Amino acid sequence: MAALALGFSLLSRLRTPTLSVSQTAEYALRAVVWLAHKPGECQTTTQLADGTLVSPSYLPKVLQPLGRAGILSSQRGIRGGYALRRDPE
Repeated sequence: MAALALGFSLLSRLRTPTLSVSQTAEYALRAVVWLAHKPGECQTTTQLADGTLVSPSYLPKVLQPLGRAGILSSQRGIRGGYALRRDPE
């Protein structure tokens, strides 16, 4: 998974003038890709932040719309976190 985090770091440096994606959209994509590599597992905000190199204080702003759109499911509590609602395949 360190390679995936390194890929996220390189991705943010490879922006081109022809493709403009908002920072929030990039963070959302990072979160979905991270969760796709962990199918069936709930990931806490801290785990997602560590894996995607996104600020843990900003991440809920990114994840909540994905949940409302039906892309992610969220679970509260001790075993809570976020997971993809569908199989990534």
